[in-house]
Amino acid sequence: MSLHYLHRLVAGFWLGAALAVALNGCSRATPESGQITAVPQPNQGLKGNLTALGQADDLGREIKLNGVAGRVAIIGPGATEALFVMGAGAALVGRDQYTDYPPAALKAPVIGDYTGPFPEKVVAVRPDLVILQGETWDKARLDAWQQKCGVPVANLKSNSLEQVAQDIERLGAWVGAGEKAQQVAAPLRRPYPDIIWNTAFFEVQRSPLMTAGQGTLLNNMMQAAAMHNVADKVKGYKQYSLEDLAAKPPDIYIVAEQKPDKARVLRELRQQPGLRDLPCIKLGRVIDVPADWVERPGPRLGQGIDELVRQAKPFLPPHGTHA
Repeated sequence: MSLHYLHRLVAGFWLGAALAVALNGCSRATPESGQITAVPQPNQGLKGNLTALGQADDLGREIKLNGVAGRVAIIGPGATEALFVMGAGAALVGRDQYTDYPPAALKAPVIGDYTGPFPEKVVAVRPDLVILQGETWDKARLDAWQQKCGVPVANLKSNSLEQVAQDIERLGAWVGAGEKAQQVAAPLRRPYPDIIWNTAFFEVQRSPLMTAGQGTLLNNMMQAAAMHNVADKVKGYKQYSLEDLAAKPPDIYIVAEQKPDKARVLRELRQQPGLRDLPCIKLGRVIDVPADWVERPGPRLGQGIDELVRQAKPFLPPHGTHA
């Protein structure tokens, strides 16, 4: 897995315990148990209500702007990427140290990290708005930073595909690129498959073993790729025992790296006590995806879903499980 993602795990940069809003959707049977579980479906967007959207952040905090935010500082690589894709990259005046895409974003100075903004550096770049993307920021911390920075500080939770789509639209409302933002968000609202083809386990960290459970973006990504998460009883990003994994072995084992190398990953897994005994590891049913396509809550998540589906295709069973 990527080093920057491990840092975010340690610091709680993206993570939260559960979804903030319960999404209504259809029900599907899991291939493992046949029981019906509710799966959130993407909605139809915000129907152009971008003015109302820009009045508050994902914590419900009022965001008071005098007009379009022409100067924006962002802590969150996914939100920064979205800013550029919607054609508003010129508004970026500050970033975190993990932001490296697109290359033009590197021109902006670092004004914070996974612990939060550095108020003195924020003040120096004179933003109209500071945005913190992630699942664990709370109102008290954001209110304190807002007072220190002297400008509105907003949160984008980005813990599901629908939430990321809404956050892209919210960002667009703030920077005056509402219509383009809706176009950027649209591909993330693809209908989920009616058939679950495989069970899967997403390795977030190997030692100790950690995974993504309910209420996480990675769990939602697996759902969108027609996979059932064997760790769906876990909430958030948690340690997961080898005993639990052996008791509920997945069809596919997923890892994410900056430079995917499936052959190397498979060799490593086959040398790892406990993991090497899993049938999926013995059979080579391992997926290694580009980390930024699945870990960064931004426009490339659609590519991440496509890549999960592409790599899982050789492992498809003869029959999937219908909704």
